[in-house]
This record gives sequence, structure tokens and C-alpha cells, in this order.
Amino acid sequence: MAKTAAKENDYNTALSCMQNVMQNYPIMLKADRMKDYPEDLRKWIEENKPEADKFYKEVKAKVGR
Repeated sequence: MAKTAAKENDYNTALSCMQNVMQNYPIMLKADRMKDYPEDLRKWIEENKPEADKFYKEVKAKVGR
């Protein structure tokens, strides 16, 4: 949803979505938090964090925060 909002130049919505994503990363990446999740999901979350970090910074810059 954040990427769609950003494509539509709705950076406030994109930022709101990304703030939620960024708040959830520390929770999801805690030791043993995802031990019962499928391996491919755990891998996807870990591998996509750098992209989420980058996109969050880009959106914040567009909003001016």
C-alpha cells in the first residue's frame, strides 16, 4: 500500500504505512519470534529490510520529516 500511495504522490499515506512497517521490523526480527514461520517468509522479511529502510527514508524526505 505504501508503494502504491507513493506512486500516486500521496506521501503522507505512504509514510503512515511505512511507519507501521518500521515499527514491526524489530518485533519480527527478535530472536525466536519467527521460529514457527515458514523459512521462505523469514528469509523474505530479513532480505527486504534494507529495501524497506531505503524506501522509508525516501518517503520521509518527500514529506519533509
